[in-house]
Amino acid sequence: MRCRLAAFVVAVWFAGPGCTPEPVPPSLDPPVPAAPEDRVHLAGDEAATLLLRHLAEHFSARNAGGGAVVVEAPLGAAGALRAVADGALDAACVLTAEGSPGPEGAVPIAITHAILATGGASSLRSLTQERLRALLLSGPTSESGPALLLAPADDPVQHALAAVDPALEGAFDEAIAQHHWPVYFDGAALRDALRRTPGAVAVVDTGTLRHRAIPLWTVALTESPPPDVRLVLQVVPGPHPPARLQEFLAFITGPDGRALVSDVGYTPP
Repeated sequence: MRCRLAAFVVAVWFAGPGCTPEPVPPSLDPPVPAAPEDRVHLAGDEAATLLLRHLAEHFSARNAGGGAVVVEAPLGAAGALRAVADGALDAACVLTAEGSPGPEGAVPIAITHAILATGGASSLRSLTQERLRALLLSGPTSESGPALLLAPADDPVQHALAAVDPALEGAFDEAIAQHHWPVYFDGAALRDALRRTPGAVAVVDTGTLRHRAIPLWTVALTESPPPDVRLVLQVVPGPHPPARLQEFLAFITGPDGRALVSDVGYTPP
């Protein structure tokens, strides 16, 4: 009995507070931070995003030993430029009408055209600007006529075509504000709806259509001379562009990059 009691007392004493060592978690090595030059990030207008992703894929494939060039989901020019200023992006991808002043330090990489296009079984091949203005302001009516599909007012392609005539630009703004016609906030959704809706008309850019091999017909504005709305795709680096971004821009503006730009339906600047 004494032996059992002694064993019990010893066990309780070792189990007492302050005597059991605290469990220590296993040590973990801290994560290795990625080197800033390993990858660069770009974002911007949707029309510029499609081409930049194509060029980034080819650049990364040819320079597999270096860091990746990542083209993020479209943010719009204003959002991308703010992100560059804040240091969240290395460069912005913007689209501006030819002849308009671009952002400081912008590097032109390609030219595309803003056009009216129609899909489906439409036989429409031309419109006067006056007829287009009337359609924008009237909305759907009982009389036969094309249905218009719109992008938001800040869409650079639609804005560039609308700006060929102040009255036409005002009609686009009014149609969007008054919800006369459907407004698509995603470029891919707009092009898909245009392709699937017989007789519908929308503003798109030729580079995207050719790049994606989307079969749509051009609807000419019949004023004389007809407007030729050219847009310039540009990359706007931040104040301290990393070496990898500079290499990417040299590739785009060099012979190989210019050939890729031409191959997918854009025009080198």
